[in-house]
Amino acid sequence: MASPFRSSCNLFYRLHARLFLLIAFARIASDRQEPIAHLASLFATIARAGSPHLLIRLFAARAALALGGASPQCTTKLAQIGRPQRASIPRDMNLWIKDYVGDSVDGLHVPMDFDRYWIVPLARAFGAHTEEIAAMVAEALRNLGYDPSTTQVRDERGRDRYGQRDTTYARHGTAPAFELTDYYLCWHGLMAAADRLFSERIPVRESYGTELAVEWLERFDLIKASHTWLADDWEPIPRSLSKREEEYVSEKRACTLLATDLDELLEADGRSIVVMGSGSTIIGYLREHWAIQAAIVPAGSAPSLIRAAQVAPNFYQAYLPGSDDRYSLSHRRGPFSAYRLVEWRDQERGLDGSDPFSEGLSYPGWHPTKVARRLLGLREADLSRSWVDREGKLVFSRQMWGAFPQYDPVDPPRSGSRVIAHFETLLPFLERAQCHLILRVEVQRKEREGRESYESQQPYCRFYSLDHRGRLATA
Repeated sequence: MASPFRSSCNLFYRLHARLFLLIAFARIASDRQEPIAHLASLFATIARAGSPHLLIRLFAARAALALGGASPQCTTKLAQIGRPQRASIPRDMNLWIKDYVGDSVDGLHVPMDFDRYWIVPLARAFGAHTEEIAAMVAEALRNLGYDPSTTQVRDERGRDRYGQRDTTYARHGTAPAFELTDYYLCWHGLMAAADRLFSERIPVRESYGTELAVEWLERFDLIKASHTWLADDWEPIPRSLSKREEEYVSEKRACTLLATDLDELLEADGRSIVVMGSGSTIIGYLREHWAIQAAIVPAGSAPSLIRAAQVAPNFYQAYLPGSDDRYSLSHRRGPFSAYRLVEWRDQERGLDGSDPFSEGLSYPGWHPTKVARRLLGLREADLSRSWVDREGKLVFSRQMWGAFPQYDPVDPPRSGSRVIAHFETLLPFLERAQCHLILRVEVQRKEREGRESYESQQPYCRFYSLDHRGRLATA
């Protein structure tokens, strides 16, 4: 049936409409319960006995939980939706999973790269073969009332977009700006298959503890581990940074940068130190960018390493590569081998790559490397805002600030994140490993209107070495 909003020739995206409506209800329920309080039982019913669709059930459960009023038994069941119902097992390292499906499986034809970037990650999360997951997607579509062979029919709307292929192509796992029927059906079929997998199958985990099924679902979630929405404001700007900006303005030092200004970014107070981070701020008519890198190196090599780096003719080349850095030229062991403890993890989040509330948002951001997690025995705590060791002592804590959406998502004016290492656990580790922590602090300032200029100014850099006694030395 035609309507003012769609053509009778095109398939109505019913599952999209249902999912987005429940997302809106979940957000309303988290902010203001009164307007929809009478719908709590309806949301609970959808979550427990509705369509076999993981995200539809998940957001219906969140709406019901936010409204409250359910029995303890019902609340417990709602809280389990979106979690694997069986305990995980270690991943079988000998299991080979193909990164493609082929022409079709059980009548299902997947769009280009959909198998590699959408089906394969789900297969790995449950130790299944790619063809098995594709067959489950086809079966799930039938249960939802769709014929899987519909994915093989050419969508006539694509003809108007010749020369605009990128708008309909799910590049590297991102949602296309314009969804054709094959992508729409495959995506929702995958969510329905995931609902069955989460309920029936045994998930797998990596050797360092990452639950692959949970990590897979987080990719599509709009809510952070702290139960706040991605679109919400993050933490306020740390007082030390805002105070620093105020002092620059009051002292009229926008064009003056001292060595102590770089030292202050580390905030080494004898109890902790900033080991990774980046941020931007506005100082008068200038935009300031700062970044901090860190890596551990053998103690005997640290002094000569920071002296060599400090006198480098080009600071863009004097960065700290580590064994976990894919851009490092060499990972060979030696007196100058470096290992990063923290790395940047930028995961695609949200249902739509064009979502204004996720544009420019990097999540989860700074994260301990595999090396750090193995050497320090790290595990997440405090809703992924900190990491503790085997004894439960605090090792790293993370801060993120800035509001989204930004009017300038490519280069937001006041935003940033950083990781703070705590001496109580960091220094004993450095002593046991006979290593020093090398830090690189970089500050760059340029006119706010000059962001599009191809001319890039040389940054101001300073290198530091932290030993196992907490002493901070410079070149």
